[in-house]
Amino acid sequence: MPQQWPAADIARLILDGFDDYREHFKQITDGARARFEQAQWQEIQQASAARINLYEEKVSEVGQRLHQTLKDEVLLDVHLWPLVKSAYINLIDTRFDDELAETWFNSIFCGLFSHDLISDGCMFIHTTRPSLRRHERGAQTRTYMPQVNLAGMLEQVFTDYSFSVPYEDLPRDLARLEAQLRTNLPDWVCKDPELCIELFSSVLYRNKGAYLVGRIYTRDEQWPLVIPLLHREQRGIQVDALITDEAEVSIIFSFTRSYFMVDVAIPAEFVGFLKRILPGKHIAELYTSIGFYKHGKSEFYRALINHLANTDDRFIAAWL
Repeated sequence: MPQQWPAADIARLILDGFDDYREHFKQITDGARARFEQAQWQEIQQASAARINLYEEKVSEVGQRLHQTLKDEVLLDVHLWPLVKSAYINLIDTRFDDELAETWFNSIFCGLFSHDLISDGCMFIHTTRPSLRRHERGAQTRTYMPQVNLAGMLEQVFTDYSFSVPYEDLPRDLARLEAQLRTNLPDWVCKDPELCIELFSSVLYRNKGAYLVGRIYTRDEQWPLVIPLLHREQRGIQVDALITDEAEVSIIFSFTRSYFMVDVAIPAEFVGFLKRILPGKHIAELYTSIGFYKHGKSEFYRALINHLANTDDRFIAAWL
């Protein structure tokens, strides 16, 4: 094996490209709050399209950079790419978005080589990420304990989740939300002194709406919780509904919907939080729902090959 093989340099170039992609992804996502507050509906659609296109644009840039930096006889020697993968693993081990970095590596590899060269030795068919991380994780949720005072708790929620635009009529909305909460849940739940509401600390944005997402739970049971907000121009922000039905919340995070924009410092933890409140939802859909659609495909593919490895199911040709 030639000593000049620059495995570590290639791994670093790939990861630098990932950092560039993540920074641009974050810039677009971070603008979601201002676009919602300023009712910039056309800009919202443009930002959504730009963020979808961003991934392939940045993958293409990295591919071009690699071709410019290395000769093809070195870069395209597939037998030497296990060294690149090994060097890359060492680089991403301490990251909080390491699972996304693996998918990024796969995209670069597939851009350089034809798909018949795909193997787990050269790319991440199976993840190398541990299910339990060593990293210290920061809190990403807020917890509220009404202690039977539902009205006071709801008022505190919307004090914490305020915007530069005022609420149109918060007292009206709070009264309606309390009534919905009492209607949606068994009577004993609202009287339980240990009742808690846990909300993700960042607001989710999609199209013309903003969403507070979390769960309602007692010692023994839990319900998902989504509170959609609408910005009615010239009138302010209105609290649209309070949703606790798991099937309805699952539809909100369906792959058929457009992607949310949300500030997520640790993607795996947020997806884990969503998975706890929507246990029937596959993590592929959850990653996709917050804009990481490529990683959603990775998770779907891994679930498929794991299923095929543990079942007698086989594909059947569908003849037209």
